[in-house]
Amino acid sequence: MAKLKREKKLIDIWVRIRCTGGRSFRSRRERWWFIAVANCNSTRGLHLDYKILMTNGPPSDRWRYHFSADEFSVLQTDIAFFVCSCALVVVTIVFGFALRQRQLLHTTYRMFIAVQCLDTGALLFAVVANVRYMADGVGAPGARTLADVLAAAATLVFQLLLILLAKGFTVTRGRLRQASAVKIAVFMTVYGVAYACVFVTEAALFDPGLVLYTYESLAGYVLVAIRIVGWLWFVYATIFTVKHYPEKWRFYLLFFAVYSAWFLAAPVVVVVANFRIAKWVRAKVVNGIERAIGFAGRAFFLALTSPVAVNKVRHGKNQSKTCEERESILKRENGQFINLTAQYHYSGCTNVVQGDKSDVYFTSRQRASN
Repeated sequence: MAKLKREKKLIDIWVRIRCTGGRSFRSRRERWWFIAVANCNSTRGLHLDYKILMTNGPPSDRWRYHFSADEFSVLQTDIAFFVCSCALVVVTIVFGFALRQRQLLHTTYRMFIAVQCLDTGALLFAVVANVRYMADGVGAPGARTLADVLAAAATLVFQLLLILLAKGFTVTRGRLRQASAVKIAVFMTVYGVAYACVFVTEAALFDPGLVLYTYESLAGYVLVAIRIVGWLWFVYATIFTVKHYPEKWRFYLLFFAVYSAWFLAAPVVVVVANFRIAKWVRAKVVNGIERAIGFAGRAFFLALTSPVAVNKVRHGKNQSKTCEERESILKRENGQFINLTAQYHYSGCTNVVQGDKSDVYFTSRQRASN
């Protein structure tokens, strides 16, 4: 028995090999490097435990040392947009207080504040994850996942907000038909489930060596398809609203042009990136363009809903009209009168019910008597 133990120990000594070392690779451009380990004297293969630290440049270059070539400048881009997003949040809150004082803090603007906070939080956790990765080459997977979840939530809420405005919510009407509300709820639920499936698929099936970013996978293409469906609904809702409320065509013309571009920008970027942009620059290019598209969309919405702009969109020229003239521009919808000037205070009009000023006023003698 003692002899067998000594032989087993001897065998373990011969078959266990531990080696350390380093190699430097130089190239004029970014390349993919593959490392293979083999034992030419064995017919049973290898049982290998390994740890490889791959770096770019000298340790003093902290912006590149731990990052892959396709990730260069991603951290700088995220930091820049995080700072800009923080500034946008401050302006959004200031405008919110101004609108509240004027009793014009609508549901849609509250949703926009939520979008701003979600997107800024996503950028914050993305920066935290990348800073950690810059320090140790491992990063913070939890922070990265949280950043993706917050970004997805911001996208969902913002698309919901755009569709609601396209249907005239808080611009030409104070409430949606029940059928429309159900359709929107179903669409957003499907969209949310699709995003959840993307996260599950990414965690379970994605190979980091083959999939560089979300939209390179089948799940990413599904998200693109749903976004296009959302744009088609946005188009239909806008046309329908302008048809029934032609006095709002100036507002909706600009709104439709800008946010049609916003809806379609992501699918176009995905197609161009997957087929025309080299793999070793694809991730950082798409990241920068996505950040720019998101920021531009939110910045334009902030300008569109500023205290000055809201006055023009929801008041128009009807401020100087008499009570009789104001009543003449009321249209009947679902048995109720809806004020097309949306949120104008009808002081002095005896037949007006002064309800919640954060939404469109409903005006009718029948409701006043009730």
